[in-house]
Amino acid sequence: MYKLKRPTNRTLSDYYDAYGPGIQTLMQQLKDGILLIPITLGSGKTAVKLTLQVQRNSATWQFLDRYAQEAHLRRLLCGDWNEQLNIIQEVCHLFPNLIWQKRITKESYNAGNYQTYGTDAAGHEVVEDFNRILHWLFVEQMYDGGNSGVRLDKTQFVRERGMMVCPYCGRQHIDMAEVQGSVSKPYIDHFLPKSKYPFLAMTYMNLIPGCNTCNEASNKGTLDPLTYPGLDPLLLNPHVFRNTAVTFCYKYGFQGENNAKNFSILSIAENDYLKEGYLTRLKLGEFYSHQQFEVKDLYRNFTKATNAMKKFLIRLGLKDHFLNNIERRTLGYNLNDDEAPRRIMYKFKKDLFMQLRREYGI
Repeated sequence: MYKLKRPTNRTLSDYYDAYGPGIQTLMQQLKDGILLIPITLGSGKTAVKLTLQVQRNSATWQFLDRYAQEAHLRRLLCGDWNEQLNIIQEVCHLFPNLIWQKRITKESYNAGNYQTYGTDAAGHEVVEDFNRILHWLFVEQMYDGGNSGVRLDKTQFVRERGMMVCPYCGRQHIDMAEVQGSVSKPYIDHFLPKSKYPFLAMTYMNLIPGCNTCNEASNKGTLDPLTYPGLDPLLLNPHVFRNTAVTFCYKYGFQGENNAKNFSILSIAENDYLKEGYLTRLKLGEFYSHQQFEVKDLYRNFTKATNAMKKFLIRLGLKDHFLNNIERRTLGYNLNDDEAPRRIMYKFKKDLFMQLRREYGI
């Protein structure tokens, strides 16, 4: 519910230096056919054992050949949101009908949807699957660690970003703690889910720290924010979030400001796609509708800052620098969007505060 600052060039350069060389080596080995990936489809007696191998000049090979080059690998790991969309378009040109988003299954293999390329030394049939190969590389080996010995330090990643509040909902803390070697790791969401976009699993600006609620499967979870073919987003990547995407306002029943039930809260999305994403899938409309006590307190604090109340306070001897700071008297702090990552419900309170200012002509 706020826009993330773009990481500095130094941060991105350090990130590339930490992970780029290892990824580049594995990509080259996959492209050269040196790395073979054993997989098992299904379970039990009917499980199918196969070996994945990249075939020369295939679409997978072309992807690896292109992105193993340093300039393109930097795009892949350090590119902004527009660069990520460009990479997706490039992948779409290599693979028709979004088949790159689907992973090989026992059913699809038995249906004859995959060509075989002989057998390996153990007698297992050799096949190629872009999604599964790229998932092995970027998710299993690099993001999770695997046999590469390199894995993303999630706690350090979130701390370096200086975020304390979930950027999706703006209403919950990003929890993390380390006490005597015992670590509670923060949640990191892949804005474009790694199940469909495995090649973006290590992309810096695709890794979004968030709260446990937004990361639940019934909320953001593995939701793909992009809709095809128009790529109209259900959610905005927090690096390009617009304050107008979702706004909040209140209605007051004029039956007594001391009763929270006299306040109702409306959440408004900019378009139907964002309404589906933020208000329905993330449930922000429902979550924020229960914040009547916050609205009641904000309303009462603000009305005490109106001119009529100021005259009364002046008679009590309060100084101008206190009387004229309506933001601090209402919210407890001055509005500063740079502090949104550290303030619970910052946008919600800001929207309601600005509504009060308009209504009272202040």
